[in-house]
Amino acid sequence: MFIIYLLLTFSISLLLSLGVARMFRPSMNKIMNRIIADEVSGSWIGYLKYAMVVVGVSGGVPLYQLENVLNSGRLPDSPKVIMDMNFFLFEAFRSVINTLQSLAWVLLFFFFTTLIAVIIVKTSEMKRNSQKEFMNK
Repeated sequence: MFIIYLLLTFSISLLLSLGVARMFRPSMNKIMNRIIADEVSGSWIGYLKYAMVVVGVSGGVPLYQLENVLNSGRLPDSPKVIMDMNFFLFEAFRSVINTLQSLAWVLLFFFFTTLIAVIIVKTSEMKRNSQKEFMNK
């Protein structure tokens, strides 16, 4: 039953992370192409997708709970974990919520830092355009 629990939480987290990374790919492409107008933006997007999958899986697979399931009944003070259908449904729901929460933090950080970068790029473009107008006069 432990292997089923591990595979359930891992597969939910992995599939959800890949789905969210795919869903946000167009907006990440637009933002990165705006900030970095070079071929290297594709590498950055690949790294970001990788980071999203790693953070999503690590957030969705409850290692502490898995450790408790492994140790249940072995130690005198540890309660016995009953792995029935309700347990699996609850853990699947918890895995979905924790994965989405972890991915939300990654995306919030990404969009916040890229917002700052877009402001810097816009400011430098405005300075460059004003300097060109001044030179043309």
